[in-house]
Amino acid sequence: MVALLTALLAFGCSDDDNSTGGNNNTTPEIPSVMENINVPTENLAGSGNIYGTQAAMYVAMAQAYSSFLTPPPTSVAKHDGPSLALSDSVTYSWSNGQLSIIMTWQETSTEYIWICQLDGYDESSETTFDHFTFIECHELLNGSSGWMELYDPDQTGAVLRWDWTEVEGVFTMTLTMVDGSDTATIVIKVYANGSGYVEYTVVPDNGDYWKITWNAAGTSGEWFTDTESGTWTYSG
Repeated sequence: MVALLTALLAFGCSDDDNSTGGNNNTTPEIPSVMENINVPTENLAGSGNIYGTQAAMYVAMAQAYSSFLTPPPTSVAKHDGPSLALSDSVTYSWSNGQLSIIMTWQETSTEYIWICQLDGYDESSETTFDHFTFIECHELLNGSSGWMELYDPDQTGAVLRWDWTEVEGVFTMTLTMVDGSDTATIVIKVYANGSGYVEYTVVPDNGDYWKITWNAAGTSGEWFTDTESGTWTYSG
């Protein structure tokens, strides 16, 4: 179901957008996570190391979902007043068949808030949504920390959660993925000099653990599992 909803958000925009209220040209801020994950994904993926390939995939995943918090060009922006004041919210809407995608963006005195909802009937999954919250995201105005959760109507609670902080040039993101009784945690850390690591753990412990590091140039590093370790190098 998550894959379906993701596809709707990414590709399901149409020109049949409508809502009520006055027009507003306010453009939402983009979560800083889009800019701060400075990971040498191309080098990791091209190193021939299986953990480098997986690390690049998870970094791309972390960035991709944040992009859904930018409404498509065909969306209609509405709010309740003639001008956008602090703590007012702006609602963007677009559609895919009988399904409406509604994103509300708000700036308070301390943070940005994004809430993306689904409303209506989706023919492909034969599911009816009643303002179902698909994504909720919060970030401090200075971009120093934030979180985002993704929900699935077939499960209770968030199925994906991102937490990120940036302290003195050190960026840390924790991506938590819930699948039934298993929880996978991916930690992405980037230090001020550009070096960093990606670490993957599954709970309950089933032996699925790995970690891969890279140097400041992003051209080499080490990898570890519960039972093995080694090095990797990208020569270009």
